[in-house]
Amino acid sequence: MNRSFKTGTPIWVYYMDIDSHKNLRVPQLLQGFIGDDYNVAKLEIPGYRFIKQDGELTGTFDMKPHTIKLMYRHENWETVEDVDVFLRIKQPTTVYDTVEGMPVGSPIAPGIVIKSFEEVTTFDHQVWYEVGADQWAKFVDTDFELVDQPFPELDLHSEEPATTNLSKTKLNATGTVNYVTGGSLPIYDKPYGKIIDHAADGVSFTINAELDDENGVKWYHVARRGYVNAMYIDLL
Repeated sequence: MNRSFKTGTPIWVYYMDIDSHKNLRVPQLLQGFIGDDYNVAKLEIPGYRFIKQDGELTGTFDMKPHTIKLMYRHENWETVEDVDVFLRIKQPTTVYDTVEGMPVGSPIAPGIVIKSFEEVTTFDHQVWYEVGADQWAKFVDTDFELVDQPFPELDLHSEEPATTNLSKTKLNATGTVNYVTGGSLPIYDKPYGKIIDHAADGVSFTINAELDDENGVKWYHVARRGYVNAMYIDLL
């Protein structure tokens, strides 16, 4: 068989966390002549277990673009699910930098309601909820309860917060994020709504409205961005 000396299209290989999509190893670039064989190894990555692959691990170089992704998950994470629940805090609740990680910042105060979009169950039967970027709370029934919506009367699907439960006051102030050092504060499309952005700790922006609900939770509207929990904002 005649061997071609024309270079094939390079192949990128990624070793990734399937849940965070972070690279666990520096991406590899494979190069070779058309017709040459390539072989991608499933690496053993400490603290992780292999889940699946996207792309063929063996083959030959050609002129077509190829990307190979090997997906891993934390070794003690049994299941990861997208959820749409609220955590109603009953007791001061510790926040961790990751599942089974280290405590960060101050505990979440009682009376706060936080929306979570991801749930992790570990092999030792712990259940964790993501409460912000790189912020997790371990489920303990004495610390918080799970509810489908923060208050039965609140219409979460309306374009504006329900006026029967939220009073609105116009403001013209500058606020600075006072959150977890190195963390970022979630910004919602509406109070108790969907996270649409984040603001880094220490960032300042314009606050043009204050909203108070009947349970004493205060929200600020950030001009041109969305809503933030007022307990994490210092007005200047």
